[in-house]
Amino acid sequence: MGNRNVRSKDRLYGVYFVVKSFFFSVHPHPDTLTTANAMQFWLLSGLGLALGLIVFVLASRSSSRRPQFQALGEISPFKAMLLGLLVGGVIIVMAYRFSWLRFYQLDLEGDILHLRYFYPERTCTAERTEIEALETVRAPRGNRALIINLRDGSRHRSQDSPKAHFQEELERLEASLSLDKTTP
Repeated sequence: MGNRNVRSKDRLYGVYFVVKSFFFSVHPHPDTLTTANAMQFWLLSGLGLALGLIVFVLASRSSSRRPQFQALGEISPFKAMLLGLLVGGVIIVMAYRFSWLRFYQLDLEGDILHLRYFYPERTCTAERTEIEALETVRAPRGNRALIINLRDGSRHRSQDSPKAHFQEELERLEASLSLDKTTP
C-alpha cells in the first residue's frame, strides 16, 4: 500500500515531522486513485454528451417523434440545443461531483492537516485545533465517507470508501488526532 509515513523537513526551522497519509477513496491505493477517478469521470461525461446529443437530435426533428407528438411541431434548433445541453450538463456535473469534488487524501504533518483534492488540484490546510468534529456518513453501495467539520463552519467531505478500508483509516486518524467522531 505504499509508505504512509514520510519524513518531511520543515524548511524554516530544519525540524523533521512525520507526515501520516490517510486515503479515503473507492480505490484506496495511491497508484490507482487518479486512474480510477479519471476513468469514472470521462466515462460518465461521455455518457452525458451522448445523451445530450440524442436529446438534441430527437427534439430537433419532428419526423423522429411518435405520431401522437408530431402535432407539437418542430422545436427550434436553439431550443433543442439548450435541451440537449441541459440533459448532458446535468450528467457531467454529477460526474464531477462524485469524481473530483471531495478530498481523497488527508496528510497529517505535525499539527497541520492537508486535505488533497484531484481536480482542480488543490490542498486545503487546517490546524488540528480547528477541527470541531469528525463525522461518518453512509454512502451508496455500502461505502462510507468522512466529513471534517471545522470551527469556522466549513465542512470537508471525503470520497466514498469501502467500509473495511474506511474503518481502518478512520481508526488510524482518530488515534493520531485523539478526537471523537460522531456517527448518525
